Parts: sequence; structure tokens; C-alpha cells
Amino acid sequence: MNQRTGEDICDISELLEPKFFKALCDPNRLEMMIHLLHGGVPRTVGQIAESARVDLSVVSRHLAILRDVGILASERRGKEVYYQVRTGPLIQTLRKMADALEVCCPPAAEEREGEAAGGQPPKPGGTAQAKGPPVATAQFQGTPGGSQEQIDER
Repeated sequence: MNQRTGEDICDISELLEPKFFKALCDPNRLEMMIHLLHGGVPRTVGQIAESARVDLSVVSRHLAILRDVGILASERRGKEVYYQVRTGPLIQTLRKMADALEVCCPPAAEEREGEAAGGQPPKPGGTAQAKGPPVATAQFQGTPGGSQEQIDER
């Protein structure tokens, strides 16, 4: 397994750039980025605008924001500007963030045990799974939101 040391990973504060997250937090920008990823080829502002829910001028501004933080590459061909996702650098940035978080804030013991067993780590804010035989939870339809009853399957 390829383990990285803390020296290999930049200080996490250097990686958590607010402009990067701000660029990704807008649903319209995410939709445009997904459109570009699905196509797999560079597209013009006009082509991207055809599938967007906002006007052409707004599409252009959104694309510029994604380009300015390094998520998109742009290339002018005559009067048209073509955009495409810079997948390599994007993957590298996200991987560095994940690695830095893991070094600075290692997962709790329960999370590591669950991942080693092939399970998913607990959801944030969730409670740790109890050890022992499985316990089913029945949802009753009669009350709003349903009441829950635990059924022991031993």
C-alpha cells in the first residue's frame, strides 16, 4: 500500500482554499461541470448554455469562476471559447485534501474497524454500531413519522 508521510502532504490550511469551494458550491456551476464531464470533449459557451437553466451571459461568468480556480481549462478558437474540465488536476487536488485530512484528523477506531471489514464508515452525526447480533428496526405507518420498535433477531 502506498502510505504517505506527513512531510509529503502540504499543510491542510494551504489546501482548503475558500475560492475553490465557493466555485463548487453553486448548483448551476456543478451542473455545467457535470455536462462537460459527460461529454468528454471541449464545448463552447453556447453549447453549455443550451443545457443550462441560466442565460448565456450568466453561463459565461460561471465558467470563468471555474476556470479561475483551475477546475476548467479554456481555449479560444477564432471567436469561440471552448471549455473542458481539468480532471487530472481536480483529482489531484481532491486526493491531496483527503490525504491531508487523514493525516491531520485520523478516523476514529470504530471507523477504521468498519472500513477494514469492508463496511462503510458511520455517517457524520450518527452513532456507532453496537457489537453483537443484528437488531432489526420496524417502522410503523400509523403515526406521523412512524414510531420505531427494535426486534431482536436472536
